[in-house]
Amino acid sequence: MLWKIYLVIVAMLAIISLVRGMFQTPIQKFDFVVSIITWIGLFGFVFDIQILTSIVWKCIFLFSVIWTLTAVFVFRLYEERDEPLPFIFKVIGIIPTLPLYYGLYQYAFKKRQRWIIPSLSFLLCFLHKSSQQMLIKMLSR
Repeated sequence: MLWKIYLVIVAMLAIISLVRGMFQTPIQKFDFVVSIITWIGLFGFVFDIQILTSIVWKCIFLFSVIWTLTAVFVFRLYEERDEPLPFIFKVIGIIPTLPLYYGLYQYAFKKRQRWIIPSLSFLLCFLHKSSQQMLIKMLSR
């Protein structure tokens, strides 16, 4: 249940940031795209469904961790040019993303119990649990 709450919070923050116009520059827009892709991976982890393949998520995980650290510490993406943030504030700012990267790591590198056809993954997340189980049994025959 906590994962679902975290998933919703991350989605709401992304939408609020988009509406408030926080993604002005091309690099900030790219950061938003990376955030959406990692959110999709977290969605797959939380609902235990396959979206793409594990090798794709391994690449996305590694890239997104490197990208986040680079965006915060090298590009200083969301800092004011004349007043850089102290290092400790940058570290504190990364802490809320740790569950995202933990979930994405689990999704990419840990063996999943149930993998289903990617085209059906979004359909299954909206079905009732008993309908999901019935459909999975039919597919596994």
